[in-house]
Amino acid sequence: MAGCVLIGKADNWHQIAADWLLAVVSVALMTATVRFWAAGFFGFIAYGALRSVAGVFFADSFHVPKQYLLFVSASIVVMAVLSHRFISKHVQITAIERVSLVLAAMCVLITVLLGNTYRGIVVFNVGNVALLASWWKLTPVSDRLGRDCRADVVLIAMLFGCPIPRNAISAANRISGIQ
Repeated sequence: MAGCVLIGKADNWHQIAADWLLAVVSVALMTATVRFWAAGFFGFIAYGALRSVAGVFFADSFHVPKQYLLFVSASIVVMAVLSHRFISKHVQITAIERVSLVLAAMCVLITVLLGNTYRGIVVFNVGNVALLASWWKLTPVSDRLGRDCRADVVLIAMLFGCPIPRNAISAANRISGIQ
């Protein structure tokens, strides 16, 4: 993030080159170590989702339109749900998932730089699209509707207060063809 800020404030080509090098090395380091910080990324985003959902109730005191804060909260909740599958210690992260996680993390950092703007929300949702694209890889539907996906659906239903029947997981297993 520091490299991005410094690139915009550089005076000569030496500083610009050093700042770009800092940014590239940071992205390379993030890509190489993604399996170590993926679970923490989910925790960070989930914490932000909880705080932003609570902030919707106090939108007037923040002098922010309620619709804007609701859209921000929905975007953060979607990112938390999409990154929930990476919290297991034994998860196998494929190359496309690695790239999508790094892109999502970079979008979150750029959103912090952009601040409370609509451009920031657009950049944040680019990260959501990247996570969704990695989830929707070219695999059969039964693989996409695996145990983690069903757990995410149950989590979303619980978050919105929907009643969950006891046989919901077994019905999802039958639909997806998983025993």
